[in-house]
Amino acid sequence: MDRDTPATAGDEDVCHACTESTPIDAKTAKKCGLNYREYESHPESHPEKRVTCWGCKNAHKSVLTKTMAMNKSWKSERGLGARLGKVLDGRHEVFSKLRREKKRFHHQLVTGAVDETRNSEYFWIKDLQREAEKFPPFPRKHKREVKKEKGQSAPSSPPWKKHAARAPTTPVKKEAKR
Repeated sequence: MDRDTPATAGDEDVCHACTESTPIDAKTAKKCGLNYREYESHPESHPEKRVTCWGCKNAHKSVLTKTMAMNKSWKSERGLGARLGKVLDGRHEVFSKLRREKKRFHHQLVTGAVDETRNSEYFWIKDLQREAEKFPPFPRKHKREVKKEKGQSAPSSPPWKKHAARAPTTPVKKEAKR
């Protein structure tokens, strides 16, 4: 089901993630189970207004669930590729704050086959990025350092072995009996 249409030059709103498609509208949102009142109530002014197309929402380019955000290894937007790590892991207060500020929405898929489906809560990636940058980055450790801390020695490469010559793997034809 293709719900996205390409944006044209006269379109006022475009998806803020891909800038190529028209955003989710109230009609398709209601038909597909997205809470449009929460979706459009993001408090930012129009230039920073959060809108996304179905493709970017489903591919998680514009929004993430709480679990996805906690498991994501964030990068700093200010520093060129500077890693922050999983700074949102276990920080439930960040998500409570975003809920209070109405920077999230719910989507419960509507299908004819099942009566009730999961009601997922989505948070905007730009808001999560701002929150992630407020925390100090986790220092990265190499695997060898982690094993040394646990009292294990660093793994060494296995010794080279000389293998004995092997017989050919092609089957030998049996001579026909006369």
